[in-house]
Amino acid sequence: MSNNIVFIHYSSDKPFNGEIIRGRVGEFITAKLPCSDISFLKRGDPLVVGQQDSGEENGVKCFGGNIVDTYKSQNMILISPDKIYNDTEKRQFTRHKVSLAGYLRGNANKNEEIWIKDISYAGLGIYSDKEMDVDCTVTIDMFLGGLMYTSEGIVVRKAVAFGRNEYGIQLLHRDKQSIYYTQNCIDSYLVNEINQLRRSLGMF
Repeated sequence: MSNNIVFIHYSSDKPFNGEIIRGRVGEFITAKLPCSDISFLKRGDPLVVGQQDSGEENGVKCFGGNIVDTYKSQNMILISPDKIYNDTEKRQFTRHKVSLAGYLRGNANKNEEIWIKDISYAGLGIYSDKEMDVDCTVTIDMFLGGLMYTSEGIVVRKAVAFGRNEYGIQLLHRDKQSIYYTQNCIDSYLVNEINQLRRSLGMF
């Protein structure tokens, strides 16, 4: 399998390419990036990493991770595999790895920046600098490609990772139309995400 990989990062409209220097996909890896400026990458940022793999249905093996450290003088980053919580939050739908930006609004109705690391029809995994309690209700605004998606949610899990608060958010659907809308938005984004990875890997 090639050491060439592609990253999706919430700050960029397009994926950027890299090369695995140490490690392998799904574990800790050190990657070298061809771009001269990696200052936009910050510790703790979620990433989607794609690698060409003929064994996968769509030809791309994807995994989620976080930036552990950056080595700016060498244009290298250290990436950890995403941690999965199995005890306090069990979603009935598949979690998909993403790297998305968004905003969170609580009772004070003030926008707080968030970074989204995974998404499913029923919930989100996010990072935020904001302090929140489990069971509080929030409104989430996030950018799914060119679409702004808004939904209410409830905090069901809280942890700390990379100096940021990490939350599990259960999405609240008021009716069937809301559920279908969420599914369509997520499905459309995920198809686009895979196509972006394949295009950046030179697969079409």
